[in-house]
Amino acid sequence: MRPRKVVLCVAASELKLSVQMFLVDTWGYRALGALSASKALEILQCAEPDTIDLLILNLPLPARDSLLQAAIDRHPEMGTLALNNTPEYDGNCNVDIFLPSNTSAEDLRERIKMLTAKKPGPKKKPVKSFETKGCALWLTG
Repeated sequence: MRPRKVVLCVAASELKLSVQMFLVDTWGYRALGALSASKALEILQCAEPDTIDLLILNLPLPARDSLLQAAIDRHPEMGTLALNNTPEYDGNCNVDIFLPSNTSAEDLRERIKMLTAKKPGPKKKPVKSFETKGCALWLTG
């Protein structure tokens, strides 16, 4: 059985956070929660690289930009989604998907599914080297 995808939910409101974590858990994901950007940073730093699949931000959130930058640095394959009380797109928020917070649960579920899906395509193979008659040959795969 495959391990569940991990989703980190961040909100300044305990009510928003608990509802969102309940939905994410109901949809079959492992939900982690943080009530502030600093708590989310702590979770991201403690987690092994590339173990968190998605970051969901409920805006407005103080220190969101530093949180997003740290998240991308530590977990480059992680998707990011922002929910905002206003439907206008915030051009300063560097996330993969930006949605108004009144988005339907089904639409949110589809977006989460899309962001946590494995990316198709070839994987990079590590470069191996070996020595032959004093010459180093480099091969891929």
